[in-house]
Formats: sequence, C-alpha cells, structure tokens
Amino acid sequence: MNNELSVEEVLEQKGVWVSTVQGGSMMPMLRQGQDVIVVEKPPQKINKYDVVLIRKNGKLVLHRIAKVYKNGYLFVGDNAFYKEKIFYSQIIGVLKEFYKGDKLVSVQDKKYRRYAFFRVKTYYLRLFWFRLKRLFKKG
Repeated sequence: MNNELSVEEVLEQKGVWVSTVQGGSMMPMLRQGQDVIVVEKPPQKINKYDVVLIRKNGKLVLHRIAKVYKNGYLFVGDNAFYKEKIFYSQIIGVLKEFYKGDKLVSVQDKKYRRYAFFRVKTYYLRLFWFRLKRLFKKG
C-alpha cells in the first residue's frame, strides 16, 4: 500500500510542495536533477510570467504563463517550443522560489523578473533559431 501523498494533497494540507526538478523544459532557469523548486497553492489571480504547475496525462508539468486570456492562459516552457492553452482549474500550484544550486531565488527578485520577461518576449526569436539549426543539421 502506498502511503505517499500526491502533490495536490501536500499543497492542500501543507500549502507548499518542494521537489527537485525533473525534465529540461525550463532550462536554463531550472536544471534537471540539480535545482529545487518551492511551489505554493495558486492564488486567485495568475499573472503573465508566473510559473505554474499542472498535471497533464498523469505527469507534472511546470511552465511559464506567456499570455493571459479572459478564460485561460498560454502556457510554455522556457526551453520548449510548443504553446498550450490551459485553464485556472488545471493549475495545482505556482512557483514561489527555487534553489539554483545553493542560491535561493525568489520570483519577486528584480533580476528574476527581468529574466522571465526576456524569456517570454524572445520566444519567436528562439523558435526561429531552433528551426534554423534543425534545418542545417538535416542538410
């Protein structure tokens, strides 16, 4: 019998969930197996540039909000090139802070906020560069 609590249960009971990062979709900000995230229950209002946690097909996905719509959000990883529309009801947590190695970084930090702005604003440039590199590798 498994007595482990789900992320949703931990957030409901404790209000915060801490985990090591798995996957590379939020590189270079979050490094797989190295950095630690601190996620809290979602507030009533989710803002552009927030990093939110959802469960998709049984897996946890942590990506950034690139755009806020009237009835949802555009969700994309910092190192991913596919965007997805999600809804508030899908969000189980929001990134509060993270440990980049030994350094604690708050999502309220000015340097972090500039980084988040830059990652969202340069999406199409990074996508173009990614496709260009892929095209040259084929030929």
